[in-house]
Amino acid sequence: MRRKRFGLRTITGLLLAGLVAAGLQSGTATAAANAVRGPDLALGKSVTADGAHAGHPAGNITDGRQLSYWEGPAGAFPQSVRVDLGGTVEADQVVLELPSGWEARTQTLAVEGSTDGNSSTSLSGSAAHRFDPADGNTVTLDFTAREVRHIRVRLTANTGWNAAQLSEIEVYGSDDDGDPQEPPVDGTDLAFGKPVEASSTIHSFVAANANDGRTETYWESGGHPATLTTELGADADLSGVVVALDPDPVWAARTQSIEVLGRAQTSDTFTSVRARADYTFDPGSNRNTVTIPFTGRYADVRLRFTHNSSGYGAQVAELKVMGTAAPNPDLVVSRPRHPPRRTPSPSARPCATPGRPPPPPPSMSAWKAPSRAAPPSARSPPASPRPSPPTSARVPGAVTRCPPRWTPPAPSPNWTTPTTAAPRPTG
Repeated sequence: MRRKRFGLRTITGLLLAGLVAAGLQSGTATAAANAVRGPDLALGKSVTADGAHAGHPAGNITDGRQLSYWEGPAGAFPQSVRVDLGGTVEADQVVLELPSGWEARTQTLAVEGSTDGNSSTSLSGSAAHRFDPADGNTVTLDFTAREVRHIRVRLTANTGWNAAQLSEIEVYGSDDDGDPQEPPVDGTDLAFGKPVEASSTIHSFVAANANDGRTETYWESGGHPATLTTELGADADLSGVVVALDPDPVWAARTQSIEVLGRAQTSDTFTSVRARADYTFDPGSNRNTVTIPFTGRYADVRLRFTHNSSGYGAQVAELKVMGTAAPNPDLVVSRPRHPPRRTPSPSARPCATPGRPPPPPPSMSAWKAPSRAAPPSARSPPASPRPSPPTSARVPGAVTRCPPRWTPPAPSPNWTTPTTAAPRPTG
């Protein structure tokens, strides 16, 4: 049995109770209490529903965005949606949201919890709950702490629409030992000491700090969006990533928006393996460490950051990629294939350079010079002016044509090829 102690939320609750008794407005106290809930254990987790309206899938419930929402099939009550937290956690609070700009409505619903996905226990009985924009369209349900892995919300009525609607389901842990439990990921850290690169850096906070095994050093980008990519060297069966900042209390709590992408050894592109979501880093509740579970076989893992509530760029002290090495396929050596010979077609023959005769035709290669010397005037045809290139300007869009083929001039009428050598004079 684990030792029980007063955690951050318990202490804060006692302080707020005293402030309310001293005259602090209840709305201010409620807002302060919400600020110390700790990390949302359902953020980014897998979701299933009985059904969904096109364009409003169940996955919107854990994407960290209150603007997006799930909507069930019209007129098909009861409807339910279930979140798999990825592992057993101890939870004592569920927060339900609708888009903050929507008009007020009341939905009748119940919340159940389960450790195996089959048998369930009631956490909050069926009742009508009002979603009011004056309260951020948020409903908070507190219950006795229970160990659960699956949270199910069952809705039977909605006064604002003929279907069930939810924007977010947030699950928060109890004060047990001061830290909520994170769903575990299996395997060993495959990223330690591996090549790592970033889209940008600032000052001396380089990418190599993100997998050197020390949380005192960290990488920070020069702004958003930013990416941090680690190369594992070969495909591996992955179960998730662990992203950490320095647990020292001097690091104030902050939230970073992170998307996880993977690339297989035989692929040239990254694909999203975990949708963008907001993750809270808090030295008091989770020691500035968040776990993002997913499964798949990848050789490279990339984190894409789009926001940091602290106002700085993306920050990572340690990035651990958890999993096991996958077997590589046998190397297959095949005979290289030579490209086929290319025979230029007559129509593809390049034009001769204007002003320069083309090579002699094949029929001239059989011509032989006279066996005996001929008079100088008979050794070569007389010079003839070479054809000049066309001087007309090109017309845009017109088809360029080759200049006329050069034809050797006919021999001079006064030139004849001697048939016999002249006799030498005697005497």
